[in-house]
Amino acid sequence: MTNYLHRQAPVYSLCLYRAALGLLIVYDALTWLFHTTELFSNQGFHIPNVWSVPHPTPALAFGLCLLLVLSGLMVAAGLFTRVAIFCTLAIWGYFYCLDSINEKAAWTIVMIVLTALFFSDCGNRFSLDHWLRRRAKLPEAPETSSIFVQRLLQLEFMQIYFFCGISKITNPDWVNGSIFYRLMNCRWATDLGIWASTLDLNIPARMGGLGTILFELFVGVFLFFPSTRRWAIAVGVCFHLGIQATLSIGTLGFYFMTALLILFPEPETIAGQMKKALGRF
Repeated sequence: MTNYLHRQAPVYSLCLYRAALGLLIVYDALTWLFHTTELFSNQGFHIPNVWSVPHPTPALAFGLCLLLVLSGLMVAAGLFTRVAIFCTLAIWGYFYCLDSINEKAAWTIVMIVLTALFFSDCGNRFSLDHWLRRRAKLPEAPETSSIFVQRLLQLEFMQIYFFCGISKITNPDWVNGSIFYRLMNCRWATDLGIWASTLDLNIPARMGGLGTILFELFVGVFLFFPSTRRWAIAVGVCFHLGIQATLSIGTLGFYFMTALLILFPEPETIAGQMKKALGRF
């Protein structure tokens, strides 16, 4: 167990994940940028009261969102990485406190992930920090570090799956599959989801409900063992692609797919593939 949690491992996985996460944050912030008055300001949907977090003016809300775009780009590029992560986390967390309407699963995931990355060496490679150090002929940051932060991130996503599965067991609509017809007709449904709801799919819907429960309960176990990890990642990516195609849930699925594809393969595997790819250029 000590070797599993604390051994030295290549930092390439964390660095690549940092870059991908930064781009997802930038995308989310850009979708908010021209709606900040409604979303975050004192003239928007969230009416401040005595006990609420102070709401910014429309101009300040726009400025903070623009700053979030810039800090997210810095996280993706790995420029002043630790400072950029801290600024991104601070602004994201502030917006999280202001929003009292939306379902905030992705918001929470990003805050936890950014907190973990802040204490990691995710800026040691694939970053402008690394490039600037090489250009200044300074000693390069090490390409290995403790795997502990990556294990924490893996456990974070595994427990999300597990407790989502536990919550669905208690809902008869998930067990009998009827939840799919309601989801495909709700305000989150895409055109494909609405079309699917018109089909007579009682048996597939029941199988889908039970399959979703079983997947979420046990995918963490399959991700843990090397012999089943590759199949668990492939099934997980297909699972989230299906959700993204039928429901308008923003970037939530992409946060999970990014984690599955980058964080769960062994870091030596990612490092080897990246070095091979970079060696071709």
